[in-house]
Amino acid sequence: MKPNGLFSSVGLLIIRIGLGLMMLLLHGWPKFQTYQDKIETFPDPLGIGPKWSLIGTIAAEAGCSALLILGLATRLAAAALTFTFIVVIFVVHNLHIIQADGTILTNLKDNELAILYLFGYLTLLATGPGSLSLDALFVHRRRKKKENV
Repeated sequence: MKPNGLFSSVGLLIIRIGLGLMMLLLHGWPKFQTYQDKIETFPDPLGIGPKWSLIGTIAAEAGCSALLILGLATRLAAAALTFTFIVVIFVVHNLHIIQADGTILTNLKDNELAILYLFGYLTLLATGPGSLSLDALFVHRRRKKKENV
């Protein structure tokens, strides 16, 4: 099932542009600008080294956010951002559903923003970019080209 109505596509466009711009401007671009300052101290949750963790995070937060804004390789970009935010929430920020003392989600509020981003990326992963995207334009062109052959 694929959302194909105009209102659905406008909604997906708003989500793509909103999430993409906020992530790019408030997280990805600042990390890119301060790359040299962070290269040795950036968290390394996957054990690949701080440099590579930082590069991967910048690629997701800046590069994949730009792709979301354009609606280009949307599901791939959303998948990369989903992975990034799962790592941020559950590894870097150490969110546990049930704490050792039996309390539930004691640091949920501290993870609110990251969780909201995650839900947005999961939505785009599930729905795709909608018809107001470069992905849709390229699919339309491919179909038209096949019809003319």
